[in-house]
Amino acid sequence: AAYADLKLLTKIIKQYHAIFGRFPKTVEGIDVLVNHRLLPKLPRDPWNNAYHYQLINREYFSVCSFGENKTDEQGTGDDLCNTHKQVQE
Repeated sequence: AAYADLKLLTKIIKQYHAIFGRFPKTVEGIDVLVNHRLLPKLPRDPWNNAYHYQLINREYFSVCSFGENKTDEQGTGDDLCNTHKQVQE
């Protein structure tokens, strides 16, 4: 379920980029996806926690579940992350 959620969130974040010409800022988070009606609600990870979004730079973002231990292990340990690089067309 977490991998499917990460794939869905990545897809919707890319749609946001196509509409607004940028990825959401880290401080905006992925709540903007609901605010702009791109998603009806945000999914929760299998441990019922929110997914974490970070804009790394203008081209890269990551969406993560910190896993069962709820600890940010920088993508290691039981973290599940999807990092995406925008491909310039």
